[in-house]
Amino acid sequence: QADWKKIGHVPRKFSDDVWKRFKSACNHYFDQYHKNKNAVSEEDQLIITAKKDFLENLKTAEINTKEGVLEAVNSWKSLGYLPRSVRHLEGKFNKQIDRLISTLSIDKNEIEMLRFKNNVDSFATNNDVRKLDGEQIYFHESSPTIENRIVKKTARNTVNQIEHASYSNFTTIIQELKAAGNTIIGIEITDKSINIQDFEFENHQKIVLLLGSERNGIENIQLVDHTVAIPMFGRNSSMNVIHSLAITLYEVTNQIKTIKNTEINSEYK
Repeated sequence: QADWKKIGHVPRKFSDDVWKRFKSACNHYFDQYHKNKNAVSEEDQLIITAKKDFLENLKTAEINTKEGVLEAVNSWKSLGYLPRSVRHLEGKFNKQIDRLISTLSIDKNEIEMLRFKNNVDSFATNNDVRKLDGEQIYFHESSPTIENRIVKKTARNTVNQIEHASYSNFTTIIQELKAAGNTIIGIEITDKSINIQDFEFENHQKIVLLLGSERNGIENIQLVDHTVAIPMFGRNSSMNVIHSLAITLYEVTNQIKTIKNTEINSEYK
């Protein structure tokens, strides 16, 4: 299609006929492309069948140990990769693993880490880099869940589009995120906070935006790498958490967009 635009114009009396032939060729190509992309090979079908059978057996399984849960996860992975068209089976498997984990008689922090590990392993197994490197929201266990009526009404369908997880131990989750190469940025007013417009978000490849409670702020503020503050005028020195996040996300995306536009303009100079 790019080459087509470079060829140049044809006389008007031929243009309609040539365009229709070109459009027909493009439609044929994309029809075949999507057909081949969505086709499931015999090998893939064997994997799908095996994982469906494994999932059905897991629904009625009684696994009472951490080792048993880990063995189930490893068995699931050993069956092979699922084609993208049936990747929803991974979600069903994770729900069953969550069910089994919740019945274990182990420490809550250990339960949380088991869930976290299973989520990361499932992304890596499917080579789903977008989910590993993309957006994810972490809620404290005391926060309302996505099953809450008000949360559902407010979030609408976004709960199915953005990865989310809960945590119980603040120190543990921060250490895990740092180990994954993230820079932890707290949205908080401290004596070391940088004006949000002066902070260079684009210098950090992977970031975590951390928000505390409206009453007490961020616990263990010393664990964060940087803190940024949103300048406010008037007597009030606090802001609604969701408003703080919205303003920060706008500033982050605005900086990234500005950098990309600068690079594009430089290429065409």
